[in-house]
Amino acid sequence: MERVKPSRSCAGPKKFFVRGTQKIKKFNIPLTHSDVIYLHSIFMRPDKHFVHTRDISTGRVVVQKILGSLNYYHNVGCLTRYGLTSRATLDIFSIIQKYAQVYGLRQAINQFFIEYIQLDFIWIELNDELIVQMGQSNIDYFISIMTEHHAMPVIIFNYE
Repeated sequence: MERVKPSRSCAGPKKFFVRGTQKIKKFNIPLTHSDVIYLHSIFMRPDKHFVHTRDISTGRVVVQKILGSLNYYHNVGCLTRYGLTSRATLDIFSIIQKYAQVYGLRQAINQFFIEYIQLDFIWIELNDELIVQMGQSNIDYFISIMTEHHAMPVIIFNYE
């Protein structure tokens, strides 16, 4: 299985790019209508996609813009070490950390998916701090659970 890790992209403050399994597509902010339509297909396809942005705020603008325009996902979660400002988005890291105190980290991930099966969209804000806190193998395990049955898209955000 391919290990995911943060990358150092050449995304600018008003630019970002999306990398799928075969191609890279660059975008500028503000997004055009055709950009939004293309990103809709990414956010709907149950596959692993990487989005590289300059910073967390740009990444979250992209997520909120696409999720808002899709109006399809209603139970959204984010695996991140940064605080979430939206009450509508579930803070997965905090929940897993609480479970880890009882079960251990690997079993906490399993417990999370058992208890939060209603989530229909999850994105990951991958950075060095998250890898240190959870461990690379546990992040890979989390992603493998999400992609195992091609149940939902996996959007992994990398920041410089």
